[in-house]
Amino acid sequence: MITFEGLLEFHIATCKDCLQDFCASLTTVLRRIVSQPLWQRNTLLLLTRLFTAVFRCRPTISMESVHAWLLSSDFRFARVMNTEVFSTPSLRHTFSLACLLINCARDIVMAQAAGELYALIAGKLTSSDAVQKDHLDAWISALVFVSSQASVDGGLAFFRPFLDKVFNLTPKVAILILEKDSEEFSANGLSVLLHCYRFRLSKKGPRHSSDQFLIRHRDRLYLAYQSQDPLLRLEALGVVEMKLCSSTLKDFDILDLFADLVELSISTIPLNLRNRLAHSLHRVSARLVETVARASNGRPEKCTQPGELREKCEVLFNCRPYSNSHPFYD
Repeated sequence: MITFEGLLEFHIATCKDCLQDFCASLTTVLRRIVSQPLWQRNTLLLLTRLFTAVFRCRPTISMESVHAWLLSSDFRFARVMNTEVFSTPSLRHTFSLACLLINCARDIVMAQAAGELYALIAGKLTSSDAVQKDHLDAWISALVFVSSQASVDGGLAFFRPFLDKVFNLTPKVAILILEKDSEEFSANGLSVLLHCYRFRLSKKGPRHSSDQFLIRHRDRLYLAYQSQDPLLRLEALGVVEMKLCSSTLKDFDILDLFADLVELSISTIPLNLRNRLAHSLHRVSARLVETVARASNGRPEKCTQPGELREKCEVLFNCRPYSNSHPFYD
């Protein structure tokens, strides 16, 4: 594949006909690739290599030119519901192409390959000028739209390796999804929203994922936590736990959020995952006990309200069974 991409890049860079348009030879290559079923992993890999070479040699190419080239290669854009909201055929083509790639990710074998191609075009659109902003919005809207549709087998809309690949290659996609209105996400699409928050708040996300971001998005994160993916919920809870344990506890917004998520988890987490939930509770309660103990010993730098924190812990973690020598008591 690397050799294939290198040959394509050399051809585009040296062919005079490819300076403004695409030569017949390159169009023949594209036609041979898209003549194969797009539901094959090899087809997606070849398209990724081809467009990587094209975007590198022609960084200013527009989506309109990409659409025209695909149409000249006998590629047919599928009709997709919800395209009437876009004002031009070109935007509808962008939305349709994105939906096609995302639907490929319903097969776990193809999830990463589809994610790589989706991330490649998303990265191209995020680095383009304002003219391509509408295409970027259509590209992201397709992800929200497909994720909110119920799958045929009743499972998740697509596999998480697709999102992992997209977010790792183009982190800005997660930020753009979070900018979408909450009403655009159905119950099926909450997993994507929660996946974005998990990535945004984890060490893999942008470095400015501060406690204030978590507090600002508290209500929306609680909504996303009602996702149908129990394992993802526990992973997101782990990120909130990490933020809680590293915070100064000068206020209790993150603690209140953690308690709300735990309360929701108790009624929704399957029995086989309850052990992980218990371990998370144990780690947080131990951290809070340590914090109160330090504050009681004249080290309030990480807790300026030990009395209020003590009362909260008695309610949240049921600390009454401890003896009077426990740090929660004077």
